[in-house]
Amino acid sequence: RQRQMCIRDRLASGDIFLSGETVTQSSASTINADNSAGAAVGGSIRVDGGGGVNNITLEGTLTTDNGSSTAVEIVNAANATLNVISAAAGSVVLGEDSKELTGAISQTATTGTISAETLLGDAGVVTITKANIDNVDQFTTTGALTLKEQGGAGAAGLKLTGAITTGGTTWVETTDGILDLDTHTLDATGQALTLKGVGLDQQADSDIFSTTADLYGSTADIDLFSVTNDFTGQVTVHSTGSQVSIQDANQLSMAALTGEIAGTTSIQLWAGADLLLTPENLTTTTGSIEFKSLGGNLSTPGKLTTDSGNITLFSSDTLTLSEKILSSSGDINIEADVIASRAGASDYIKTAGVGTIDITANSGNFTQGSDVLYQTVDGDITLSALGGNATLANIDSTNGLLDVIAGGNVLLSLIHI
Repeated sequence: RQRQMCIRDRLASGDIFLSGETVTQSSASTINADNSAGAAVGGSIRVDGGGGVNNITLEGTLTTDNGSSTAVEIVNAANATLNVISAAAGSVVLGEDSKELTGAISQTATTGTISAETLLGDAGVVTITKANIDNVDQFTTTGALTLKEQGGAGAAGLKLTGAITTGGTTWVETTDGILDLDTHTLDATGQALTLKGVGLDQQADSDIFSTTADLYGSTADIDLFSVTNDFTGQVTVHSTGSQVSIQDANQLSMAALTGEIAGTTSIQLWAGADLLLTPENLTTTTGSIEFKSLGGNLSTPGKLTTDSGNITLFSSDTLTLSEKILSSSGDINIEADVIASRAGASDYIKTAGVGTIDITANSGNFTQGSDVLYQTVDGDITLSALGGNATLANIDSTNGLLDVIAGGNVLLSLIHI
């Protein structure tokens, strides 16, 4: 026979423990472990659904000012429906090891809110669309995770203080500050990932695993530059901050950047293997462009243009210049084992003002096509063919110097310096 617990008010000045084979709280009910109020700190609240297929339905209010890691614990059931859960000074636990919430965690429409210093848990599918929290500690789901946070009692934004591991589509969002992974792992291996914040940040020993990643930085920077990140699907960025930096340990595939970043936003993309860019012409003003393929090939996506921003391109293998490269006053740096350009397209690499051009081919001979102009105004032009001959065919500078470094012979023609 199933033993249900149906709750009206439960008021205490200390700990409250509620257990049954299914626990149900009415919408008018309050469970308050700080009923004495005043300066005294209230107790913790633990709700145990009895395991198995039993459910927990909390349609009223749970509240305590307890500041411990067990301020509110909701555990050991299949599904859990939550309304107002308030432990602003402590932790809210949604399932724990061996007493998971194995089904779906959801909130009461309109009124459902979780307030806590820290949220953690072990559950099936979690959908929390309204939370006021500061931190997310270790949180594991076997299915999808949706966590949308709008501002806790502490510092603005949302910070990971433990790892997040999910088994389904993952969405983590804060609307009042930086989403900071700090040193922790967000493991959504095999799943689509969305991260949203007023800035996204991680430390060097943090890592992110997902298929596709949709990354929103709002008006602030996106700094997800750990060498161990692994996005196996396409990455999309959205930011009008000053800098967007993404790194992948392996191949990095990027969606189009035009319209997703501001002209003042610098874009830095590094891949441990090939860097794959969606074909487009990319233009910035003060923003710099930096594309690096540390263990593979790189093809520019189209024409690259900046005003004062620098342009930096690197490939450990073959770098294909698919279109023109122009900076009004920034420096242009190009380095690869092999540098290839289009024939017959009247392409150019140009910079004005004091901007310089520095091109290095690390392997074999380097040959500049006669239809690809290298041009500066006051900046110098440096060309290096460290492993072979340098053949230069179309170079122009108003006031700059030409410096050629070659491991073999140097052949010059159509040089205007």
